[in-house]
Amino acid sequence: GNSTTSFGFDFQTDELVFGWSAANGVSSQPLSRIKATVETNFAVHQNQNISARGVLNVSGLGGNVTDFEVMLPHGMTLLDLPSQTFRVARIPVSNGQATPERERVRVSIVRPQPNVSVILEAELTTDENSSESNQSFQGFQVVDAVKQSGKLSISTTSNWDVVWQLSGDMRRTPRVFDATGSPGIQQFDFEYYNVAYTIVGVLQERENQFRVVPTYLLEVSPSLIRMTTTLLCVYSGSGQYQISGDWP
Repeated sequence: GNSTTSFGFDFQTDELVFGWSAANGVSSQPLSRIKATVETNFAVHQNQNISARGVLNVSGLGGNVTDFEVMLPHGMTLLDLPSQTFRVARIPVSNGQATPERERVRVSIVRPQPNVSVILEAELTTDENSSESNQSFQGFQVVDAVKQSGKLSISTTSNWDVVWQLSGDMRRTPRVFDATGSPGIQQFDFEYYNVAYTIVGVLQERENQFRVVPTYLLEVSPSLIRMTTTLLCVYSGSGQYQISGDWP
C-alpha cells in the first residue's frame, strides 16, 4: 500500500539528531542529551600511588540534567566524599562478565537543573613488587555525552619522572614548571577536544640531585666582623641526604 515517511531535525545545538517514524506513528519523547567539560588532576605520590580529582561540568541540551554515568580513570577506585548535591552509586559488573579496566559509577542529581558541577575523586594503589611501569592517564569520562572536551594536569613528586606517549585529538600545553613553594615537584598540562585520545606514562625513579644556593651577608665594624650565611638547599630523588659543613 501507499506509505509515507516523515523526518524530524533538531537544531537546538550544533549536534544533529536524525530519526523517522511511520506517518501514523506517535511522536516519541525527545532524547535526553548532555554535553560535558571535564578537568582531571592526577598526582603521582612518593610511594608511586596515584590519585585523581575530577571536576565535571555537565549541561542538559533542551532539558535538565537528572543522572548520568561516569567512567573512572584506568584501574582506579572511587573515594567516598561527603554528601553533596548529588549521589554516586557504583555500577556492579554482571555475573559472567570480565572486570572492566575502568570502573563505572552513576551520578544522580538531587535537584535536576540545566547545568551541574560534580566533583569526584579516585585513587590507584600500586603494588611495590609489580614490575609494570606503564600507567594510563585518561581522565574521568562522562558516558554518552554528545560533546565532551577537557583538560588534564599531572603532577609528580620530587622522586618520580614520567615519560609520556600521546595519541589522538589532544595536545600538551608547552610548559613544565616547578610548583610554587614545592621544589622538585613538576606539573604537566594537556588539553583534549574529544574522548578519542590516549595518554600513557612510564614512571621512572628520578636520580638523586642536591643543590645549594648560598647567600652571604658580611657586616664590618671597627671591632667586629660578622658574616651571616643563608643556605637554600633543594633535594630531589629518593632516600635521604645528610648535610655536613665546614665553616670558617
